[in-house]
Formats: sequence, C-alpha cells, structure tokens
Amino acid sequence: MFELLKKAIEAEWYVVDVVHVSDTNPTPAVYLKKMQQVTSSNLYGVAYVPETKTLHVKFQTGARIYKYADVSQEEFNEFCDAESKGSFFAKSIKSCKKCS
Repeated sequence: MFELLKKAIEAEWYVVDVVHVSDTNPTPAVYLKKMQQVTSSNLYGVAYVPETKTLHVKFQTGARIYKYADVSQEEFNEFCDAESKGSFFAKSIKSCKKCS
C-alpha cells in the first residue's frame, strides 16, 4: 500500500502547508494539495490552500514552487476564470502579494 501511494505522489506535483495552530495546541495543521496544471505560456501549475489562503505557483521554467500569501478564495476563483492566467497572475497576484 505504501509503495503504491509513494508512486502516485512521485508522479504528480504536491504542495504541503504546515501551520502552527495555537500556543495551546502544539500539533500543527498539515494541508496536502495536488498542483493543477494550467494553460499558460508562463505558468506550469498552481495549488491553492484555502485554509491558509496560500497560492503555490510553479512556472514553466525552473523547479522551484513559489508561495503567495493572503490570496482570498475570490481572487483564486478570478484567477481560475481568467482568459489569460499569466496576465491575471502578473497583475493581481505577483505584483500585490507577499512571496516566499
């Protein structure tokens, strides 16, 4: 079973957000999301974690995945509905949100 799960994960891009919940609860919250490929000449794929309002972005070039903080569900929905994902991302997320 573990080998099957490992192969499935290795075949896809996943992101993990680990969040400290509170000072009284030392157990972190862990969110695992599958990256969805998008149609774009600049962007390869995205994963949105609504619980942390974090948008993970992988570009067509490079292996790094960038994290953009404070992206609302509404902003993510607008990104998904945008005719040009790359243009929307550049104008409404990349230029406005904190990246790590």
